[in-house]
Amino acid sequence: MWSEIENVLTPATPAEAQELARREGYALIAGGSYLASRRPAGIHTLVNVAPLLGSEIENGRGVLRLGAGTTLQGLVEGLQDGPWAELALCARRSCSSKLLRNQRTLGGEVAWERADS
Repeated sequence: MWSEIENVLTPATPAEAQELARREGYALIAGGSYLASRRPAGIHTLVNVAPLLGSEIENGRGVLRLGAGTTLQGLVEGLQDGPWAELALCARRSCSSKLLRNQRTLGGEVAWERADS
């Protein structure tokens, strides 16, 4: 798949990313671990949405707010202590490789419909 990539675009806005994603042969990418492992055919342009995604972990007053760009490793490190420690443990267990946890984003997990994440 990677030898077929002709271009990597970084849109300035979410609307621009949506418009590009509708095009034939274009694929959204942030961490990219699923594109690398699944290697969908016909992809020639990657649309890098990583700069558009928040990666914040805000924990306050019993409410947890996570950005779509938050990595699984970010959850492991940011929530290992306190009331959300079980979520950090689940993130660690969902992927044994720290390298992959550093790539995998919450947005990607949702987009790829990972039931085990």
